[in-house]
Amino acid sequence: MMKNRWGVRWILGSVLMACLALAAPAAIMAENGTTYYVAPGGNDAWPGTVTKPWASIDHAATMMQPGDTALIRAGEYNEWVETRQTGSVGAPITFRAYPGENPVLDGSGVGGSTGFNIAGGHSYIHIEGLTIRDFTGYGLALWGNNQHIEIVGVEIADNGTGIQLTEFGIPGGVVEHLLIDDSDIHDNRLAGINCAPGPCRHVQITGTTSSNNGESGVSSADGFAVETGEDISVERCTASGNTGDGFDIKASQTDLSRSLAWGNDRDGVKLWGAGVSLTNNISRDNLQAGVVLISGGAYTMTHNTVAHNDADVSGYALCVACDAPAATDVRMYNNVFAFNGGPIYFGESVSLSADHNIYYNQIDLEIRAEFTVRRDFSRQDINYGLWCIETGNGCHSGAVDPMFVDGANRNYRLQSGVLSSPAIDSGSNTWGADVDFDGVSRPQGDIVDIGAFEYWQAQHIVLLPLIAR
Repeated sequence: MMKNRWGVRWILGSVLMACLALAAPAAIMAENGTTYYVAPGGNDAWPGTVTKPWASIDHAATMMQPGDTALIRAGEYNEWVETRQTGSVGAPITFRAYPGENPVLDGSGVGGSTGFNIAGGHSYIHIEGLTIRDFTGYGLALWGNNQHIEIVGVEIADNGTGIQLTEFGIPGGVVEHLLIDDSDIHDNRLAGINCAPGPCRHVQITGTTSSNNGESGVSSADGFAVETGEDISVERCTASGNTGDGFDIKASQTDLSRSLAWGNDRDGVKLWGAGVSLTNNISRDNLQAGVVLISGGAYTMTHNTVAHNDADVSGYALCVACDAPAATDVRMYNNVFAFNGGPIYFGESVSLSADHNIYYNQIDLEIRAEFTVRRDFSRQDINYGLWCIETGNGCHSGAVDPMFVDGANRNYRLQSGVLSSPAIDSGSNTWGADVDFDGVSRPQGDIVDIGAFEYWQAQHIVLLPLIAR
């Protein structure tokens, strides 16, 4: 703890707090409770006002009641924190960075292995704007039986696991109604965000990056991982440079949209379960498959771009039910699969409905379909209609160069002009999404485009970056 380590710094901090009082109010009654303050140079014996703040975030956790807010000033807090009270409907307990400041919860030399603990059974907790780093175990943990938790604008780095949702130590624990937004989870030694053993239900993750997690050789260090659950929504997220998979979600009713998986050591996207959808995603430069859909599930893939994966040419661009012969339903429209080291693979028990896709991976083997008599289909077989005749799929699909603006530099927008992309105005409106990866509305013409990007003329004037986050 940091209560007795300040000396002269405590005196200087007191002078600073007195100066800040000119610009900030004392502790006030919030709509549903009291607003308190925590700051370096504070004292846990004080009342937690702006001029007499507490010194410890954990002390604030011991004092706060439903509806209360702790505003945390910039500085380093060498401690671990655990909630002592649960919030309630309309009266959450809030830990928030003071506006414009960056408080850091630092585990260097701290005995506790987890930085911020949301105790089992505690709900209606809001955490915003903190940096959590250098803890030997979890950076932030929900220990189970937690509901209505919001984690916003946090940075979690250099811990064991970044965010842990449920824990084996609380059998049957569940996390429900969780929001993770606008956060950066990176350089942790194990997984970035991990729900294990779960279940996690009604989870929304938006605008969040999970990158460079996992030490060398740790193949289980995924960027986003859910072991069990349902109703998982992941939108506008990035998983990159992890030593496991980018997105590995074993949950029914999963919706992955407008997200990017790139440079992961295993698969870019691996999904399991019924009622799963992938829309407007990009999976690129992952060492193994771009997308894996595990057997026994039901999947809908629309408007995805899967490119430059499987560098060692030993796997597949897309692998559906390659693990076991269990009935697997797949609907696949308006996708681009290009420049991958391996072909598309469908297992023997796959029920497929697919069209308006572009394939451009291996000239002699674009699709391997174990559920057909012919089994292997070349680029020529697709373009001459044999894939369509044999399976009833792909009658409006092609095995052609998608003509990206700059595929070598991973700009997968569509080229126009004399050498116009065959993906433009070639999709199925029936399976068309409302917007593209960038949020551009679809269609820009009469017919939607194939792939994660919808062509619009201004994009070549503005020259938007691939990822503007």
